[in-house]
Parts: sequence; structure tokens; C-alpha cells
Amino acid sequence: MLIKMGDRGSSVTSVQQMLNTTGTRLPLLSIDGIFGVKTRSRVVEFQNDNGLVADGLVGDATSAALKKGRPNDAQFFSQLSALTSQAGVGLPPAGMVYFVPHQRALLAPLAPGAPQRSGVVGSPVVGSFAIPFQIAFQFTPQGQLFMLLIVIMMLIVALMLASKNPALRQRGRFWEKEVENMQSTAGEKGAGEAARDAAAKAKQQAREFIDSKSEALERCKQGNLIPTGPCAKALAEVARVMAEIAQKLRQSFDTFPSIAAGIGRNMGELIAALRDAAINCKGCDDLI
Repeated sequence: MLIKMGDRGSSVTSVQQMLNTTGTRLPLLSIDGIFGVKTRSRVVEFQNDNGLVADGLVGDATSAALKKGRPNDAQFFSQLSALTSQAGVGLPPAGMVYFVPHQRALLAPLAPGAPQRSGVVGSPVVGSFAIPFQIAFQFTPQGQLFMLLIVIMMLIVALMLASKNPALRQRGRFWEKEVENMQSTAGEKGAGEAARDAAAKAKQQAREFIDSKSEALERCKQGNLIPTGPCAKALAEVARVMAEIAQKLRQSFDTFPSIAAGIGRNMGELIAALRDAAINCKGCDDLI
């Protein structure tokens, strides 16, 4: 059944009620059973925020997404917290100086019981941007993807800033500003557009980082002509994880959050492997 502009009746009423329980940057709808301009605007916003075709028509895909409801925000917070904690372990001190305060600032509004959440849970509606974008974005799959990508990008910024390679540190400062700008403009863009933008930039940043580390790995191998023991094991692990990340980067993870989550886990593995290589191999200091 297709519900569209100009329709009236109980089916439109049901759509309006479901739209009023999703995250929005627009005013609440009046439940009048009339599919007018305001209802269509809310449908388009919902479609954008959930990775659907934004045509303003409530067809099978949009109807199914509305009935599914918002994601489990408590579970998402738990998963995101675990990812940042696990991946951040092993960051060099210079990277921790950047990552720890930024991680806390990002996650604090999301924590169950946080003051910013007062009155939000159960009625996830954002008016006049009074509630941090983190809260609004929890309520959509695309919003969760955006938050995940921001965490991945912050991890890479931390590694770049801690690098002994001056060129890579300079790129780290560039990406630090990019991540800040992405967060400051996310509320205006909405979750859908913000997630698409973050997906493209995260791929670009990760490719830059992987390319730089691949060059450092080759230099390390040349300095360890017959690497054995811990060095050989560490170099093999670095190569394996970078290959996995490179493979994931060839996929379109803007609509597949599981791929982005996999990259996040790989980043934690890579941080540990780079640290081990720098410790156990001679001439490999610039690996981290």
C-alpha cells in the first residue's frame, strides 16, 4: 500500500503517529490524518536519516522502517563505548592526549542517565537543536553509523598526531579540524547526509593512513632482512590487519554499518600490532 501527499484517513494517522516517535529536527506533527506538506517533509527527513530513497512516499520499505522503530540506544551506547575502549588501548601517549578527552566529550551525552538525556528517552524528538546531535542521531541507523565513523576517524587522528613522520602528523592536524567541523555541522545536515559525508571522508583518511603505514612497513622489512620471533610475528600481524582494512575500504560501508564497525575493530588490532612491531623490530620506530 502506497501512502502519499493528499491522502487522508487512518493509514495517514498511523504514519503520523510513528513519525512522532522518531528523531527529528522538525516540529511534531498534528495527528489529523491528512498527508500534507508537513507530513511529507517529515517522511523525507525520516527516509534520509534511515538510508531510504527520499521520495516522500510511504511505500513498503519506509513503512517497514517506521514499524521497526528506533534502534536500541542503550545497546548502541554500550557497543560504542566498548569499541572506543578496546581500540584506544595501546595508543601512544601523544595519541591518548588527543583521543581520551574527545572520546569522553562524544560519549558523555549518550550515557544512560546523562543530564542531556532528560526528557528524551521515550520521546526522541529534537526541537531547535536544544538536544545534542548525538542524542538525536542515536535514534536512526544512519545516525549510529555517523557516530561510529566519527570514532574511527578520531582513532586515526590520534595515530597520525602521535607519528614520528612529520608529514603524517601534519595530515593528522588537518583531519583533526575536519572531524571537528563534521560534528559541528552534523545537526544542520541531518543524520543521512552527515553519515554519507562521514563515510566518504573516513575512507579518504583511512587510505592516507594505510598508505603511509604500508611504506613504513616496507622500510621496516628492509631493515630486518630475516625477521624472526616476535618481530616476524608483529610484521605479519600488521600486514594482515592492513590487508583486511584495505579490503573493507573497497566496499560501500555508507549503508552497511557492520563494515564500518569491522574497520573500527581492525583499528584496535592495528594499534596493538604496530606497537609490537615498533618494540620488537629494529628500524621500525615510524610504524607508530
